[in-house]
Amino acid sequence: MDPFTADQRTAGGAPTLLRPVIPCHGLRRVDIDAVLTWLRQL
Repeated sequence: MDPFTADQRTAGGAPTLLRPVIPCHGLRRVDIDAVLTWLRQL
């Protein structure tokens, strides 16, 4: 994950969310819910 690149993309008009995922847990429902909440705010 590169927060600087994400900020550049967002500033350029492409909203970018970096959601860290813990490898030993994988993608969890809480991660998906956080992304869906973020998408609804766009």
